[in-house]
Amino acid sequence: MTLIMTPSLRNALYLDAAGSTPIGLAFAVAPGTFAGLFALPQPLLIAVAVFIVGWVALLVAAARRPAIPRSFGWTFVVGNVVWMAASFALLLSGLVQPNLFGTLFVIAQALAVGLFALLQWLAIRAPSAVAAR
Repeated sequence: MTLIMTPSLRNALYLDAAGSTPIGLAFAVAPGTFAGLFALPQPLLIAVAVFIVGWVALLVAAARRPAIPRSFGWTFVVGNVVWMAASFALLLSGLVQPNLFGTLFVIAQALAVGLFALLQWLAIRAPSAVAAR
């Protein structure tokens, strides 16, 4: 099955890219600054930056197409849900000890990613987005 790139799906993907890009760029350009600001390990922030660059490239590439495979569309929803869950798990695991600002940042970005997942899920489930093939 194919997903037609409806305006709502395209916007949901672009919103995810627009929300992710500043964080990825900030962590790529100044990982040490943000590591100190959030009390998070610099290698973690560098890894996040690298991942986000690839994620944004996939989002933009998909949003620019007239249609994408349905499984590819669900990859974004599942990926965002996993990212959100991993963010909360990281805080609860004790593997990192962020300061208050770092904790609030991780929570805020996890909630934003959850919103991206919800918007993408709603757009994918819309009858206008599904085309049999």
